[in-house]
Amino acid sequence: MSRAGRLAALAAVVLVASAHIGSPDTYFEGSAGPYRLRVIVRSPGVVPGLAQITVRLLDEGRARTVSVLPVYWDPRTAAPPPPDTARIVSGDSSVYSAALWLMTGGSYSVQVTVAGPAGTGTAIVPVQAIATRRLELQKPLAVGLAAVGAWGSRDSSTTPWPPRPRCAWMVGERCCASASSIRRGASIA
Repeated sequence: MSRAGRLAALAAVVLVASAHIGSPDTYFEGSAGPYRLRVIVRSPGVVPGLAQITVRLLDEGRARTVSVLPVYWDPRTAAPPPPDTARIVSGDSSVYSAALWLMTGGSYSVQVTVAGPAGTGTAIVPVQAIATRRLELQKPLAVGLAAVGAWGSRDSSTTPWPPRPRCAWMVGERCCASASSIRRGASIA
């Protein structure tokens, strides 16, 4: 191969490889059983956060349902949650959309299951959940949290009250009476 040919091949590889550098999103094109599809997972940017999933069926066949399920890679996980059903995007019957919570940072796989007249198929899309940005704490929330913290620590250095059994019995009786009234449907006086 000539030097010009090697440079052209290198330029082509660099051009193709630079397509998604720096993008936290995941792009997948493959098949789920008999259905060819393209999946785009838009990362939430913060963890925990909602990832936006877009599934496009590439063939003319119509699916009855498209469901997506985030599976966190952890051998200690007993069972994954139930899958979310993706909704058809208005204006294009071959595009489905869903939002999934990614609760912890790390390696996930998104299982995309397509069911239709040609049968059922599943595609597994690897996703990396990392925080790429930081949300600022809003001032009213910061002030409220500081106030609750100050109020909660105000008596941390004082000794507790002496036990008052009569007061405890009165509170217990009132709670039981309220619970039985609520159960019977009566109002609390």
